[in-house]
Amino acid sequence: MGRIVEAGGVGQGFQTGSTHTQRVVYSFNTGATGSNEEVRKHNSDGTSSSYFAANQLSRTETLDEDGNSTITLPSSGAVIAIKNQTTASNYKETYYIYDDLNKLKYILPPSPLLPEGNSYVTTQAVLNQYAYQFRYDNKGRVVQKKTPGQSWTWYAYDQLDRVCWCRMVTCRRLINGRLSNTMRKTAR
Repeated sequence: MGRIVEAGGVGQGFQTGSTHTQRVVYSFNTGATGSNEEVRKHNSDGTSSSYFAANQLSRTETLDEDGNSTITLPSSGAVIAIKNQTTASNYKETYYIYDDLNKLKYILPPSPLLPEGNSYVTTQAVLNQYAYQFRYDNKGRVVQKKTPGQSWTWYAYDQLDRVCWCRMVTCRRLINGRLSNTMRKTAR
């Protein structure tokens, strides 16, 4: 299939066949309960109550030169359902949740994934505190973006689809205060 399975680097110890190369292993998910192969199915609102069955997801495990592994399990095409990053003592899991039009809606880093029974509790408060959130216009452009623990950022575009305006809530507070007079004078 022409896929890379090993890549070397600069220096004698980083050549292919040595222990310090980047290696890639291709397979399918096993769906094993309690392992990093147990991948949650998320709805577009961030909720989840089920898992992908075995052999539904292609699995790509990338090992870096130090033996750390990144496991990527896309759910369809280039849409990543989960990305695991592991070291000898650390295991991190990040979910990428897409809407019905395959637009990225949420990125759930390891912290908000709090299990309760067989489903995760993803309230708006949890999403606001821990998740990256994105909203789009009818042309598929990001018009609102929220990073964890911060307020929303709004974007506007010109006729050539270039970002021509960006506003954060903290800037709006300044504009309503002392900066608003300066901006009116400059506009004349």
